[in-house]
Amino acid sequence: MKKVVIGVVLFLAVLFVAALFVPHYYDPPPERMASTEMLLCSAALKIEIGNALLANTPIPEKLTSECSWLKSEAKVLPNGEIKFFNKEFGIKLELSPQINGSEISWSCIGSPNKYVPSFCRKNT
Repeated sequence: MKKVVIGVVLFLAVLFVAALFVPHYYDPPPERMASTEMLLCSAALKIEIGNALLANTPIPEKLTSECSWLKSEAKVLPNGEIKFFNKEFGIKLELSPQINGSEISWSCIGSPNKYVPSFCRKNT
């Protein structure tokens, strides 16, 4: 019985020490979270821009991101391109629409590479 108690106590002690000294790899860095927030906030803009492009009407001049919590600047250009810039981390994302018949696809390019989602990275 004593051996079982000692074994359980040792096991719990090892778990405690491991929890203290093993880095937490599952928390994304704030830079990556900022670039993900930019993409999330682009969703509504992409729908409005896509509808305007497919209807062959001008893109509304005052389109802005509805994300009040976004800590980045969002700018919509007359050609439908969306540009985000986060001053805090120096992250840039550019989303460009391509019209393919009755469908719109979006390309993304961003920098610096280590902070942006993989499909927005240059030379990958």
